[in-house]
Amino acid sequence: MPRKLLVIPRGSCRRILAAVVVLCGALPCGISAQAGAPSLSVTGLMREIQAAATVTDDSMRRTGLDSLWNTLRAAGRIPLVAGDSVLFMYRGEAGSVTFTGDFDGWNPEPPRARRVQGTDLWVQAQVFPRDARLDYKIVTDGRNWLLDPENPRTQRGGFGDNSELRMPDYIPSPWVQRRSDVPHGMLHPALLASRSLGYTLHFTVYTPPGYADLDSLPVIYVTDGQEYADPAMGSLVDVMDNLIAADRLRPLLAVFIDPRVGGRNLRAEQYILNDNFLEFVRGELIPWVEARYRTSTDRRDRAILGTSLGGLNAAFFALKAPGIFGRAGIQSPAFQAGDGRILGMLAQAPRTDVDLFITHGTMNDFGPSTRRFLEILDHRGVPYRSLTVHEGHSWGAWRAQLDDILTAFWPARGKTQFRRHN
Repeated sequence: MPRKLLVIPRGSCRRILAAVVVLCGALPCGISAQAGAPSLSVTGLMREIQAAATVTDDSMRRTGLDSLWNTLRAAGRIPLVAGDSVLFMYRGEAGSVTFTGDFDGWNPEPPRARRVQGTDLWVQAQVFPRDARLDYKIVTDGRNWLLDPENPRTQRGGFGDNSELRMPDYIPSPWVQRRSDVPHGMLHPALLASRSLGYTLHFTVYTPPGYADLDSLPVIYVTDGQEYADPAMGSLVDVMDNLIAADRLRPLLAVFIDPRVGGRNLRAEQYILNDNFLEFVRGELIPWVEARYRTSTDRRDRAILGTSLGGLNAAFFALKAPGIFGRAGIQSPAFQAGDGRILGMLAQAPRTDVDLFITHGTMNDFGPSTRRFLEILDHRGVPYRSLTVHEGHSWGAWRAQLDDILTAFWPARGKTQFRRHN
């Protein structure tokens, strides 16, 4: 039977917060001194906002709203998160405002925030699973994309930084931050002129702490390597350093392959079912690495890792070169790319014994094609591990999954299992 690591059920986000319905209508009452209390709910905050907005004197109304806003800011309650409910808030003059992100597929239309009558405050209520983590931004007037100025948490993505929202039951990974109290591996930049591709590729080899005394090391080949190695994105270098120091992971090498060539990012060309890219990695890069570093040549000590189109590529490598790659880390795979041909390939390919670890999020993260891929694996009786999280297509999700993938593939000697960090 297929072995699945952890599947977190898809949450229901259909409940509508009644408080929002009255935002542009008559607003009752006065302001309470309890606005910044830790137990404040979304509906409770709406009552405070409504009270501040009913004051008829412009100066007093602005003073009351400023007092409420400053109380929330000092308490770190913007946006307000309570249970499974969130109240996004923004102050500023604009014709329209919306909060958009992983939860709606980064679609700013139509504007969804409402302006509180008589104020410069815009609010948008949402409901998310209690353990969700998501990226978002504020869009004003349909064109100005802003970080949330009141939220210090950010997550870097492929197009820059986004604001980050963590729900109450979300537990961040303890492995992704660089620590000064653990030994650090070394990074060795290199380049290789490829006959298969017709151009030169840059890559970086990570060697673990104490490499001079090690031998027969596993190797993980990583697409979009420049982003996986970035401490603000994939943090894979720090994850490996921390796990090795904690005796959770066997020392290993990582090869970070950069898809950028001559100022162009060729990831789409390389990663969408490209036999030439496979031949470069299999016939040129692996021999280059194994001739220069003390690696194991056992296929079970050789893995391919990628996310999005790189996840599609990892599945492609697993199907086309199972004799080379014994393991494949497939994160948020874009299986729909290449007209979804990977699904047909999987259905028709010989049954593989490659160790597959497949992850995706419930928030606009290619869920339908990933679930179809898993259904085919189930139907064919192919073992795999899977992890589903209440997150989106984000490095915030992917970096926090790396400890699960790595320690599943190569737990420290004598370690037979691992624990999910949450």
